[in-house]
Amino acid sequence: MKVFKRMADIMNANIHAMLDKAEDPPKMVRMIIHEMNDTLVKVRMTAAKAIADRKEITRHLETKRAEAADWERKAEYAVRRDRDDLARGALAERRRCEQDVENLERDMMVADEVETKLRNDIATLEGKIAEAKARQRSIIARAQTARVQKGVRRQLSRHNIDEIMVGFEQYERMIDELEGQVESYESSESMSLHDEFQTIQQDEELDEELENLKSRLNRESNEKSEEKQAS
Repeated sequence: MKVFKRMADIMNANIHAMLDKAEDPPKMVRMIIHEMNDTLVKVRMTAAKAIADRKEITRHLETKRAEAADWERKAEYAVRRDRDDLARGALAERRRCEQDVENLERDMMVADEVETKLRNDIATLEGKIAEAKARQRSIIARAQTARVQKGVRRQLSRHNIDEIMVGFEQYERMIDELEGQVESYESSESMSLHDEFQTIQQDEELDEELENLKSRLNRESNEKSEEKQAS
């Protein structure tokens, strides 16, 4: 199915409105650009033919003007030779040439109008194509983004988002428990080292007290021995 059937459809088309209503904008814009390019080729061919026709009319016009001037000179020559019959015939031919000149001048005016219109149509069509191509880049980018978003939505629809969040929370609790176990082990190791050092300190204090006790007992024993000897 063609997007445009006539040149007028393209000239009057609102590309933005058409694309906004299209079910598949990227495909639609490709069809529009393809149809426009085909139409542009045809319009340029028509313009080329119109230019050729105008040039041909110009050549015929120059020829008929030259013929009219030539019959005018012949009529004057016949009058100078007292040949009114020939002069009358020459004037009739001049009139026929002048009539042809008038017809060709009208054809020239029409050809000029057609050529001007075709040039304007080409410029308008080229502008439409540029507009469509500029819109095409934006539409393709939007379509790609929409496809990605659609895929994400489809994935999310397959899995309840609440269930996903519950799973995350479970993982977080597991990590919290592991971290708590690590902290517990570190605390146990710290307490064990502290207890060992405390035990060492206590042993040293007991050894010191034992030595002090021995020294005191020895001193008292010596003092008693000395007192007995003295008595």
